[in-house]
Amino acid sequence: MKVALEEGKVYDVKIEAKNARGEGIGKIEGFVVFIKNAKVRIGKNYKVIISKVYNTFAYGNLLNDNDFIIN
Repeated sequence: MKVALEEGKVYDVKIEAKNARGEGIGKIEGFVVFIKNAKVRIGKNYKVIISKVYNTFAYGNLLNDNDFIIN
């Protein structure tokens, strides 16, 4: 799956789960994004800035801990 995620770009992401390393897991158009410091934020939407994109997944960071997006 090839998704045009861009490093440095901000996306709205719902944190759907957490992994063993404590990162939140979300998806952008089906593309998996691991989000640092988001493990306790499951079920909520946040603005995430993409820090690194690989062929099958990406890493991101919360833009601001207070940037909760109300649906």
